[in-house]
Amino acid sequence: MPSLLIPAPDGSTRTIDLEGDRLLLGRSGAGPLTFPEDLGLSRQHLVLERESGQWTVRDLGSKNGTLVNGVRITGKQQLHPGDQIRASRVEVVFEPSQATPTVVFDPAVSGTTEANAVTSLKAIRSAPGPTSEQWLTPMQALFRAGRELVVDRPLAELFSVILNLSMESVGAERGV
Repeated sequence: MPSLLIPAPDGSTRTIDLEGDRLLLGRSGAGPLTFPEDLGLSRQHLVLERESGQWTVRDLGSKNGTLVNGVRITGKQQLHPGDQIRASRVEVVFEPSQATPTVVFDPAVSGTTEANAVTSLKAIRSAPGPTSEQWLTPMQALFRAGRELVVDRPLAELFSVILNLSMESVGAERGV
């Protein structure tokens, strides 16, 4: 099932499963994407909709607009794995239901931590070349990694942050 990941300032991540065919994000309402404390959001700011099995995002004429991967959208836009949707201070990351690469940390290796990205060679060969918009998300992940890694925090929390950043940078759905 597709989901939205909502990173919190404390480094934790909230996951919202996309059930049904429509989900509103805004200041008012009773749904899981209601943020009444964010005055930069409109009451009904944006809508996520499933059409023919594909998820799209559409700004509902909000005052401050909606960004997908840092670019303001004007109409309906199809979502892709790892797309970052920003409305005011709220950021959500779209994660599809199909299998995606996985980052694995092996704590059995003494003294070091290794990360292995597991993906299908067939998927790599059939993937189209990157566009300038596709470079935006990895660059944002690198900038975010720089901001996150300079914060003084306990080692266990740091490993969790590193795992989340690694998963985000490769578009992984889960990490171990």
